[in-house]
Parts: sequence; C-alpha cells; structure tokens
Amino acid sequence: MAKIIKSKKIWYLYVITFLAAFLLFQIELIISKCLLHKFGGTYAVWGAALVFFQATLLLGYLYSHFVLKKYNIHRYRYFHLLLLFLTIWVLPYKQYSHLFYQINVFLVFNVFLQILLSIGLVFFVLSTTSIVLQSFLANSELPEQSNPYALYGISNLGSFLGLLTYPLIFETHFNLDTQLNIWRIGYFVLFFFSIIAFKKIKLINNKSQMTQIIEPIRFKEKARWFSLSIAGVVMFLSVTNIVTYEITPMPLLWILPLCIYLISFVLTFKQKPWYPSWIYKKIHFLIALGIILFCITKQRNLPFMIALICHSLLLFFLCMFCQGELHKYKPLDSKNLTKFYLIISLGGFIGSLLVSWILPLISVSMVEYLVGLFAISIAMAIDSGKIEIGSYRIRLNIYMIIFILLWPNVFKNYNFIALVILISVFKLIYDELRIKPVSLCVSIFSLLCFSPAIDYLWARNYPLYQYRNYYGIYTIFDRGRIRRLLNGTITHGAQYLNKDDENVALTYYHKYSPIGKLMTSEDYFFKKIGIIGLGTGTQAIYGKEDQTIDYFELDKDVYEIANKYFTYLKKSKSKINYIFGDARISLQKIPDKYYDLLIIDAFSGDSVPVHLLTTEAIAEYLRCTTDEGIIMLHISNKYVTLTPVMFKNAEVLNIYGCVNLMRYWKNPHFNSTEWFTLTKNKEQYEQLKSKFGWLNAKEAKIIKNKRPWSDSYSNITSIFKSKQMVSQIKNFRPFYWNFENLP
Repeated sequence: MAKIIKSKKIWYLYVITFLAAFLLFQIELIISKCLLHKFGGTYAVWGAALVFFQATLLLGYLYSHFVLKKYNIHRYRYFHLLLLFLTIWVLPYKQYSHLFYQINVFLVFNVFLQILLSIGLVFFVLSTTSIVLQSFLANSELPEQSNPYALYGISNLGSFLGLLTYPLIFETHFNLDTQLNIWRIGYFVLFFFSIIAFKKIKLINNKSQMTQIIEPIRFKEKARWFSLSIAGVVMFLSVTNIVTYEITPMPLLWILPLCIYLISFVLTFKQKPWYPSWIYKKIHFLIALGIILFCITKQRNLPFMIALICHSLLLFFLCMFCQGELHKYKPLDSKNLTKFYLIISLGGFIGSLLVSWILPLISVSMVEYLVGLFAISIAMAIDSGKIEIGSYRIRLNIYMIIFILLWPNVFKNYNFIALVILISVFKLIYDELRIKPVSLCVSIFSLLCFSPAIDYLWARNYPLYQYRNYYGIYTIFDRGRIRRLLNGTITHGAQYLNKDDENVALTYYHKYSPIGKLMTSEDYFFKKIGIIGLGTGTQAIYGKEDQTIDYFELDKDVYEIANKYFTYLKKSKSKINYIFGDARISLQKIPDKYYDLLIIDAFSGDSVPVHLLTTEAIAEYLRCTTDEGIIMLHISNKYVTLTPVMFKNAEVLNIYGCVNLMRYWKNPHFNSTEWFTLTKNKEQYEQLKSKFGWLNAKEAKIIKNKRPWSDSYSNITSIFKSKQMVSQIKNFRPFYWNFENLP
C-alpha cells in the first residue's frame, strides 16, 4: 500500500479520467442550454437529448468492450490518441446555438440530429476514456494496476463536480461563448496529459497478456450487475420525480438526487472504498423506510425541506448499497472489466428509459419508486440463490398490505407516535422477510399491484380524475364547492361547482388581482389577446364579444382536461383559438404588432422556464404586440424572486416595466399574486401606475439584477428566497402529535 501512495505517474491517469468525466457532464449541460431556446422547452426536446446522451454512453461502452477485446490496450492506445486529436478539429469554434437549424423532420429526430452533428464525436470519445484508462492501468507496470476500478471512482467525482459547478459557477458567471472557450481549454489539457501518460507509463509484456485465459462470468453475476445498475438509476430518477411533483418544483432541485447518485460511486469505487457493513445488513429496513416515506409523502404532511432531507438521506444509503454491491462483486480478472461496465451501462440505460419514457405512459403515479425498491430486492434474491417463501411470510405480506391500506384512515395528519408505530411494525415484518429474500420481492411486488389503492387512500384529497404524461401528473379533485386542477403540488386553476358562481374567476386570476382588474377595466378594450399557458382557462371568462383570445399551450392534454372538467372556456364570450407547442417557437409565426395584450403565464407554479424570461424572448413578445400593447407576466413564486430580473431586462431593452404585488385575504379561494408588466408606451406605463397601483423599481424598493438574463446567460441561484427554505426546518416540530382525526 505504501508503494501505491508514493506512485507519481498514476496522477496522470487521475487527471485524465477526472477531466474526461468533468468535460462530458459540462458539454451535456452546455448543449442542453443551447437547445432550449432553439427548439423550445417541450419534454420531447429534453427526452430526445437524454436518450442521445444515454445511447451514446452505452455505445461508447459497447465499442470499448469489443475493440479492447480484439486489439487489446497495447495497440488501441495509439488509436485512442488519434481519436482525441481528430476530435479537436471537429469542435465548432463558435457558440453551438449558431449551428442549430430547423429541418422538416419530426422534432425528436431533429434534436437528435443536431446534437449528433455538434457534439456526437466529442461525447463518444469522452465516454470511452474512463474504460480505456482502466484497461491501460490494469495492463501497466504501476503498482496500482491491481485496482483499476479506482479510476471509476475518480470518473464519477469528475461527473459530480462537472454537474455541481455548472449551475453554481459556470452558468452563474459566464455566458455560453465563454463557457465553450473554457471547455475547449480543458479538452486541450486532457489531450496533452493523455500524450504524456501513454508515453511515460510502461505496459507489461504484451505476449504474456495474450496467453492468459479469460475467466468466464456466470449468468448469476451478470444478472446481479444488471439489477443493481437498474435499481440505482431508477431510485435516483424516481426520487427526482417525487421531489419535483409530490414535494415542490423548486428550481435546480433535480441536481440533488443526481449528485447523491454520483457521490455513491465515488465513495464505493475509490482507492480505499467506503461501504459500511451495516448498510448491507440493514438494507431490508432501509427498504421498509422507503415504503413508509413513499406513502406519507402522498399525504404531504411534512414540510417540503424535511421531506427533501428524508428522501435525500434514504436515497444516499440505497445508492450506497447498489454501488457497494457492484464494487463487491466486480470481476477480479481485469480482462472482464469492459464486460462489467457494458452490463451496468446497459442496466442504467434500461432503467432511465423505463422511468423517463415508459412509466409516464402506463401509470398515473410515482410507481417507479417501488420499481426501484423491487429491483434492489431482486438483487438481494439473486445474492441468496434460494427461491423459498413459506406460508408464514405470505401471511405477513397480507397483513402488511391490509395494515398499509387501513393506516391513512386512522391518521390523516403528521403524528410522531403513529409514525414510530408504523416504522416499528414494518421493521418487524421486514426483519422476518429478509431471511427469505424472495418473500421480500413478493412483498414489494404486492405493493406495486396495490399502488392504485395506496394512491387513493394515502392521497390528501381523493381525486375525481388523475392523468399522467411526460409533463407531469394532473389531478382534479372536488372539495366543498370548489373543483381544482393540480400538476404535482401546484394549483393550475379552480372553479366553483355551483352554476350561479361558474363565471367567478378564482386563484391567481380573481377580479381583484392585477390581471382581473385590467381585463375588466372600462379603460381598456383588448381586441386581440395572446395567453401563454392554458391551465383551466380561467382568464377566458373575462373575454368580451369582438375579442379574440389565442391560447399557447405546450401540452394538448391540458386542453382536454380544461374543456371537459371546467366551463371557463365554454362560457367565454370571446372567440378562442388554441396553438399547441412551445410558445416561443409558435410566436415566431405571429405577425408583427398583432396583440394588444400578451399574457405570459407558463411558469408551472414554482418552476422557472428561463427561456421565456430572457431579453431575446421579451424582444419576441414586443415584436408581436402593438405600439400601445401590454405584456403581462405572472411571476408569483415561493422560492425565487423574478422581479429584479424583469426590471433589469426592461432597462436593457429600453422599455417600461412595473410590478404589482397583490395581497388578498378576504376570500380563501382568491390567491395573493405577483405580476409584472412591460410596455413600449409611456402613457400606458403611467396609467398603470396612477390608476391601478403598479410600481416601478424605485417605488417597489427593488434592486435590479447586475446582469440581464439572455439565451446565453442566466443565474437562478442569485434570486433564491433562502429564508423561505430555512424556515421550513426551523419551524418543524418533529415530536408533534394530533389525534383529532381519529374515528
């Protein structure tokens, strides 16, 4: 071990491996940002990009497996240097966004083609680097050659820091052109160190290597690798979906589960692996905690920060189990190294495809979380090798199902004593099921079968209708005399159920809100209105005769829901048109100076579609509105304040901007709301201030952003309301109990 510590040449391989993974993740994020405003923010864009990255990564692993098997590292290392060199010449020396163009093919194929043409070769070469270097180390004369898998830990550390530093440093301080220049410098450093490493580090005799016999890998080992890799990916993606839809759609929240997933690889595959034995011994209890947390999250009784912390901690330990077991059962023969990585990359690809593309179309809730736990239980069953259940454990499974289905009818609110009882009972059951891992599989599979009933009973509100697609989970429920539409945790509109009040606008659009006052004012008549974001179509109720309203909506299913379960659109007196697709792209087809009023209300609650807030986007809005026209943006948000951004963008574009923060408490169905208005017309601006109480930056005491947001620069972290998040933790009472809901 002392020799390993003193070795100096190994640092060349560390640097190359780290840089390759770092640059790989960075280019993913850079290219995604470039795509955003060129192809819009539809799920099809993100889905196509995600599939490209995963497919290319799998292809890189497959390529590495076969080429190293055929030519071995002694011959292939020179060809790898050639690939790195050739890639330098295909790098575009301008912003990637200039390369994108629209061609007459289906959107997914268009996006796929553009990424392939711009970074396809770069991504492919970088994806093979880690395996090539591990094979190089395994065949080298360095003392560290006995553990080439340590480079995999370094690779994941590079991925982790590449992911974390992009939104916190690179996106925050640099525009896209500067980001690309920094990236190119990093690539040249990678190429330089690769030349030095392949020159200075000697390989062992090639002939002796060729005489070695590769030990065959049993099917059981392959199945274990495959199930563990699927489990890890499904768990981190399902937690991402849960915190996004079931807890809160806070900006950048998707980064946390991915960071946890990557750091678990770093810890388990480093030179001295960190994988505490208690994680393996208590994995059944961790699975039980996962089931409990999955259920109580549906009740939404925990503050979002507490729920986020609980899910993050549990995800960390579950990922540590998956990665720890992968490291434990890795092939001892380095000749099987590429096959090992090929199988786990295939499992990761299948897992991500399952969560991202398949389950949203065949389920109405977050069943992928249970699928992830099920994959873990399968890995445990493979490890045991015994297919036994027993009648006693079958009875335990039945008791558990009954117990979990009856529980929410007794305790509807957070209750510390009840939670302790629930955890204790599950621990007793799963301690017994652990003895026969197949019975553990049966247990989780049973929960999957009963998931619709669990969703119904554990949900805080029994849904009238529930539907899931790539854009989220839409839920409609009736409470009292109100019908509401939710996407995840965010209300997208509501309406009175009684006929007499059907025409009353609720939530953020009531008659006392800034938008309500403007659309009902006798001082204005907007002949042509454009609205980005449909929801329940509440704003249509303000429509008058001789008015035309164009709704721009990303998701066609929202129209079906709004038209079937709500009457705002049917009751409107205006002529209504519907334009489906990303609004920013759709607006390009609108004639100049067309709208008198353009309403931007596509912020999906607390998420922030940055590409709709940039100076380029606002310039497009201005093009579409008349000289006297008004642009209104609904910017209500719990966790970020968008007002400083909007004031700065207005200043840069040399137009007038003002804000209206309306507080209303008299009617619980009338939400407090914040709106921002932009106009080219000074008279309109003065009238909004004098008659409707809108405020400029000085009057509202708003400090403008230092830099405007553009298609090449944005900074979400600078506008976070940190006090809001910290208060969730400070005000939580963990030992609280409430028996008011007992029957």
